[in-house]
Amino acid sequence: MTYIQPVDLFEKARIVELAEAECLADGFDCASEQLTTVLGMSVDRLHGGVATVMRNDPTGGFWSRVIGLGIDEPVTDQVVEDVIASCDRRGGRSICMQISPAASPEGWGEILSRHGFTPGAGWVKSLRDVSPPPPVDTDITVRILGANEALDYGSVYWKGFGFPHPDFETWMSSHVGRQNWTHFGAYDGAELVAVAAIFYWGDVGCLYGAGTLPSHRNRGAQGALIAARITEAAQRGAHLMSTETGAETPENPNPSLHNIRRMGFEDVYVRRNWNRKAEPA
Repeated sequence: MTYIQPVDLFEKARIVELAEAECLADGFDCASEQLTTVLGMSVDRLHGGVATVMRNDPTGGFWSRVIGLGIDEPVTDQVVEDVIASCDRRGGRSICMQISPAASPEGWGEILSRHGFTPGAGWVKSLRDVSPPPPVDTDITVRILGANEALDYGSVYWKGFGFPHPDFETWMSSHVGRQNWTHFGAYDGAELVAVAAIFYWGDVGCLYGAGTLPSHRNRGAQGALIAARITEAAQRGAHLMSTETGAETPENPNPSLHNIRRMGFEDVYVRRNWNRKAEPA
């Protein structure tokens, strides 16, 4: 079953890329001044895209990303040089360039290669409208979290990802209660066992990372969280839902991708990550 509205590939790319870019930028903007300093966080908007840098990234570079290039203007050598200069000024030790395969021009991969970028893993970008989601067979219950539950949200989020880092827990907690965000908790009785969020960009609802405690995986929590967010987005007046997750191989399956497809999302494309390490100082 498919729920996609009749838009062409470039229109889909504009939705999924710019919605994700705004979600990433807003997530950085909500960090406290102290946390921004500690992690070395910065956001730059240039050439229609968003470039984020986390200079002291405990993950080793995941949060230094560039999204949205090639949608509002073509990717050129000058655009790439400007992005590199921006990230270098902010102390980024690596750059992950995430450009839609629908971006202009067709030869942007050659431009990235000339500037030292190499292709890496891919992410699947997906879309859905807000038609009622399919039922989820689970005894897990889901509800919206309030600002007073922000610390619980941040803790479960990162434990679910296997990365219980105090700065990251504080950062993720700061999203809760922010305008254009809604946060959800999944409960096994009275215990919070999984969390997820949705970010609104115009009439698009962006599914934002979801984490489940290892003790409660394969219980339907993620399906229930996706269903709850689709229902909430429809009530808020959204028309489309956007999300992304890692592509999979036979050797490395991705249960999140299966959940997304099961809940009615349609793959738009696989977006390759292009990575560049900064030159040694």
